[in-house]
Amino acid sequence: MFVNKDLKTIRKEHDFSFLVAAIMRNDSFIIPSGDTRILENDQIYFLSTAEGFETIFRMEFKERKELNKVLIVGGGHITTYVADLLLSREVESLPERGSSCR
Repeated sequence: MFVNKDLKTIRKEHDFSFLVAAIMRNDSFIIPSGDTRILENDQIYFLSTAEGFETIFRMEFKERKELNKVLIVGGGHITTYVADLLLSREVESLPERGSSCR
C-alpha cells in the first residue's frame, strides 16, 4: 500500500498517527521529507502508537510480525538513556556506545 507513493500522499490517505523516521535504501539511510517516495525493497522505520502499528501491520503484512530491529537517532540525554537501557537487556548487535551510523 505504501510502495510507489510519496509520504504526503500516504499521510492524506490514512487516518492514523505515524511518522516515517528513516528509510534504508540500497545500504544507505534516508531521512525522508513529504516528497520522498517509498520504493520496492525499502526498509521503513516508523514511529507510531500501538494502534498505529496494528494498522500498518494489517495494511502491509496482513499478519502481525515481530519487531526485532531498533534504530536510535540522536546524541542527547534521552538517546544515551535508551541505549543504556537496551544494553542492560543484553540486546544483540547493538553497536558500541559512542559509535555512529553514516
